[in-house]
Amino acid sequence: MTQEHLTGFTLIEISIVLVVIGLTTGGILAGRELIEAAKIRAQIKQVSNFSTATAHFKDKYAALPGDIPQAAATNFGLTFHATSYADTAWSNNGTIDDAGGNAPIRYAGREPYLFSYDLKDANLINFTRRGSSYDVGFYPPVAANPSTGIFISSYRGNIWMYLGKTTYYEGSFLNDHSPGSIGTLTPSQAMSLDTKMDDGIPKSGAVLAVEIPSHLPATSNIAGQCVTDATATSYNVTDNRMWCKLFIRFF
Repeated sequence: MTQEHLTGFTLIEISIVLVVIGLTTGGILAGRELIEAAKIRAQIKQVSNFSTATAHFKDKYAALPGDIPQAAATNFGLTFHATSYADTAWSNNGTIDDAGGNAPIRYAGREPYLFSYDLKDANLINFTRRGSSYDVGFYPPVAANPSTGIFISSYRGNIWMYLGKTTYYEGSFLNDHSPGSIGTLTPSQAMSLDTKMDDGIPKSGAVLAVEIPSHLPATSNIAGQCVTDATATSYNVTDNRMWCKLFIRFF
């Protein structure tokens, strides 16, 4: 009668397997952390590039991008601006406002996107147009989330960058005109940017958290989404969904 010998894994073999699993899991987590860190660095660099480009543009053309008169845009070879909308009563007033003169803007048309196209035509920034007027792809992509777009607005006497446009009609953060319902960043990403660039507090400083629907913290906050509660004193980092947008002062 043949006797079968059943053998199992030794403790050493099991230990080796557990070590391999641990190393693999650790490598995956470390890889994710590196990807997230790269997104944050890219976003900070994008904001810095816009700031530098705006300063160069204003020095060279004696006007803000987007706000420069159309005749001057034509003379300077800013082709997109020169062939786009005609001047409004708010052109060349030192403010990035919309077609109705609203600042912060109510609509993301005209100056809020001409700003970026003037910088592009002046060879100060580069991006690829991916859509038609008011589509998300018509605006420069957000570095940390390229599926969303950037537009610019004056606010509290400075120039701010909105991260980011996610819907065709979205263009408001105070006036609630067709606010976006999709976020751009997770609360952890928003907090990381706010901490590295400002004070880490959603409702104060040069980096402001924007809830969805789009509200600045000064007007409304939805507990459990981007921020922990209506006081907006901290980001809701326990939730990894795309709840946040940011409004960043850069000039």
